[in-house]
Amino acid sequence: MDVDQLLRRHLATVPDVLTQVDAAHRGALNIVDADLLTQCERRICELLGVASAPAEAGDSAAITACLAFVDGYMLDVAGLDDDTVTGVRNHLGDRGLADFVAALLVVEQRYRMALAIQQVLEVAS
Repeated sequence: MDVDQLLRRHLATVPDVLTQVDAAHRGALNIVDADLLTQCERRICELLGVASAPAEAGDSAAITACLAFVDGYMLDVAGLDDDTVTGVRNHLGDRGLADFVAALLVVEQRYRMALAIQQVLEVAS
């Protein structure tokens, strides 16, 4: 799924919404390391069943910690344990953790919005 293309096509009639969605996404990309966010976005895609390259932690302990956070966040955000949160905080710091969570929310919600639009507006037609 090409999220950008889908959102542009279906939000074209509400350009203010599209502008805000794009601004939030740009903000997420600006506050979190690009490679880290790319790997997290891939994991989100995997968990939502959206075609994407698989997430790869590689040799990065920070990415491994963040992918574990993504798993907990996506599957049961209320059940995220302190060790998972601390793992991210240890690599990114307090401010980095807050920025990471905000960016993760933006990325996740873009995909959920695109999936909903696809189901309601494209599959139904």
